[in-house]
Amino acid sequence: MSLKKEFLDLLEKDREFRYTVAGYLGIREILERLDDIAEEQARLSHE
Repeated sequence: MSLKKEFLDLLEKDREFRYTVAGYLGIREILERLDDIAEEQARLSHE
């Protein structure tokens, strides 16, 4: 497997790895907040 393919595969399948990369890019906090919002919406839709 090429390094590029492996990297893209990890980004797709591994949330912790994705957040680590996002942190280096400076967008980790935004992604975490979006996940929180999505979880809250899911919770509210099941009430």
